[in-house]
Amino acid sequence: MIRNSLKINLKEPPLIKRKIKHSHIKRFYENHLTNGYMHPAQWFRDPEKWYRIHTFNNPYNIGRPNAELALIIESKEKIKNDIRDMPIVFWGVGKSDTEMELVNLQLEKNSERAHLIAVDVNYRFVRDFANALKDITKERDEVEIYFLGIQSLFENIAPPQLNCFNRRPKMHICLGNAIGNYEDIRDVLKIFRRNVKIGNRLMVGIQTDNMIQAIVRRYSGNKYLENMIKSSLYPSNRALLKSEAMEWKYNESKGQIEAWVGGIQLFRSKKFNPNRFEKIMSGYGFRIIKQYADKFTTCIQIYEHI
Repeated sequence: MIRNSLKINLKEPPLIKRKIKHSHIKRFYENHLTNGYMHPAQWFRDPEKWYRIHTFNNPYNIGRPNAELALIIESKEKIKNDIRDMPIVFWGVGKSDTEMELVNLQLEKNSERAHLIAVDVNYRFVRDFANALKDITKERDEVEIYFLGIQSLFENIAPPQLNCFNRRPKMHICLGNAIGNYEDIRDVLKIFRRNVKIGNRLMVGIQTDNMIQAIVRRYSGNKYLENMIKSSLYPSNRALLKSEAMEWKYNESKGQIEAWVGGIQLFRSKKFNPNRFEKIMSGYGFRIIKQYADKFTTCIQIYEHI
């Protein structure tokens, strides 16, 4: 039995549950600014600015455009077996090009059937992802996709909201180094420990600290990123940007690249040593079972919650 989801078809709108009000999001973001830093979910408030950050405009892509997508395509036969017929929970979908490739791989492996949940704070990202799923059904009549979209902060998600598709083990997926967006990585790891059940899997995409000086240069003064950060501020907060330029720096002690205006940290992105990251994850009950990496800075790790 499939509960609380809707089969994707061309006649009905996709099932997307709004779990947060705009007024709550605004208060949540402003509370973080008061404490001296911007919450990472706020960066995606303006989708149009995010859509412009692609290929080499995006400093996540080192050595080749769409680096994470390229790594998945190179490893697709193995990744097909990793995700098998497991229902997938996407933590963040953004522009969804990489996520859609994983959906396509599962459809190939699982006789054209997929069961999907997408969580994102931005309603448009979830809606556009669902519409892309509809487009797959236009290509192939035999495709069956069951979908639930949830507009929510990660912090607000609790296990009962993810209880679609009976009790089958799920593959949770968080790509694009999103895990490195948090000022305190413990905050996001607690979310995954709470929501990824014992025996379920978690796939994370991280950017390594290999070639760190090149990465720092790619971030520093990146006008596409700066425009995204500026547009994510509410008008009442934009006075922050009038008096001082944005300053980029590498915080070696925290292993993160930061953008500051005055005394407020508006952006950060952690870079990881894969072996050290594996040890951090083990402290939250996750055991690594697979790793894929290119020769540049892109790394995908798959864990099991034990």
